[in-house]
Amino acid sequence: MQLQQTVRRSASLALLASALTPLAGLQAQNIVVNGDFGTDSLAGWGGNGGIFVVPGEFQASMGGGSSSSLFQFLTTVAGATYDISFDLDSVNALPGFDAATTFAVYFDGNLLSQRTLPEAGTGYGLFFSSVPASTDATGIFFASSTNFITFKLDNVSVTPTAVPEPAAYASLVSVAALALVAHRRRRRA
Repeated sequence: MQLQQTVRRSASLALLASALTPLAGLQAQNIVVNGDFGTDSLAGWGGNGGIFVVPGEFQASMGGGSSSSLFQFLTTVAGATYDISFDLDSVNALPGFDAATTFAVYFDGNLLSQRTLPEAGTGYGLFFSSVPASTDATGIFFASSTNFITFKLDNVSVTPTAVPEPAAYASLVSVAALALVAHRRRRRA
């Protein structure tokens, strides 16, 4: 009798594990190359103007006396939604003189955010947005228009929005049904 119970429990656990397997694929991976600038370089990025990485700081610096842009083309799925996030800070390159400065981010050719920063040095701020891609190759583009402000960009992340597939929902319903059957059997015993 005890052997049968052990076999039933093992079979139930195996079935539960196989039912939950489709949910394991929901962990989204960042599709940006070198988004944290951890290589201490701009590897994986293109751009123009005043863009640089200060050795040891592991962040991209933009501006500081010129307009600049930084971009990367990503492999995406047309119609899929992506979560975009990054950290942004600004530093005044000429203390005592604050000038209105514009920083913008584009994804798939669409303006996501444009900020005019009258002052620098307010600390890192996190940007987050969820947007769809319209093609299989999508660009993320950062632009700054500045004379005296240097922008510090870090932790750029573009991840597919985790949406369970229909098979995952079916698996969850199966698990719930098994739990109900097991509960009823225990009540009868």
